[in-house]
Amino acid sequence: MIENEDADPVGAAQDDLHDPVTKFTALAVQCGLIQPGDKLDQNVLELCAGVVSLCAGVADGYENPSCPDDTVGDHLRAVLFEH
Repeated sequence: MIENEDADPVGAAQDDLHDPVTKFTALAVQCGLIQPGDKLDQNVLELCAGVVSLCAGVADGYENPSCPDDTVGDHLRAVLFEH
């Protein structure tokens, strides 16, 4: 069985795993943009928010099966923009 390193980042508190900034920071480290322990600057956070918005816009064309009044895009926004 292959372990998913992203599913349980080392050193991350359980509450942090649901924080979008923590997720974006982990991705920036994985991509080599910053070193572990560094913080993202506001420009990178705005870029991440823009990418989420673009993806959510594409997903707006699909109904969320668990909540027919919402789209999959609405769900993405809720998960990745809640603080």
